[in-house]
Amino acid sequence: FDERAAPELGALRREATTIRSVSGSHGPRVIIGHAVRWGTPLNLPERHDRELKALSKGGWGAFLQSMLPKYASSFLNSTGGSLYFGVNDDRSVDTMALPEKLQDHFVCMVDKVLSNCVRPPLDGRYYDVQFFPVSVPSTDEEASAALRRTRLNARIPAQRAQLAEFHIAKITFYVQDVFAARGYEALAGPGDDASAVMYVRHQASSIKLTTPSQVAAWYR
Repeated sequence: FDERAAPELGALRREATTIRSVSGSHGPRVIIGHAVRWGTPLNLPERHDRELKALSKGGWGAFLQSMLPKYASSFLNSTGGSLYFGVNDDRSVDTMALPEKLQDHFVCMVDKVLSNCVRPPLDGRYYDVQFFPVSVPSTDEEASAALRRTRLNARIPAQRAQLAEFHIAKITFYVQDVFAARGYEALAGPGDDASAVMYVRHQASSIKLTTPSQVAAWYR
């Protein structure tokens, strides 16, 4: 799937409608992309540089704290890639309840986690955050039609809402120097050196390197 291609049903356009910055000069770019419809299958297969995540019951805050360091480490120790929030395993658009007024909070939490729970710490040079508004069905008939287009029943948002209330979020990690991308570690918490683990991407999975010999063998 080429995100630079012309838009089509189920496609996510890379071109932005808005670009702004959060967290000062060292914060990530924040990009507002074009809208997609809830329940629509996306042409986004998981692969070495793409991971899709539906949200757990704990919501995006819990997921960012527990899983974001792992995926940051695996992408940056490989060739870079993108992590999507609010897309089911069958590639259908689910969504996350993330009104525009909470987007800066989301970005600041991403910045905090990547600054404190990845070693060496990351700043906005290494990643950006993109939001895609999700159009929620306004009638039961539209909701039923959306469900028929998916292989897995997406969660219907409990309340009919404005377009600005629901989004897919995408965090893209960039490798600045492919020859130096060999040492990013995920930490369970700030300064928790005992928990430091390296991850890498293999096909469509993030795998853990637990011993120095595994690290040496991977980069041989």
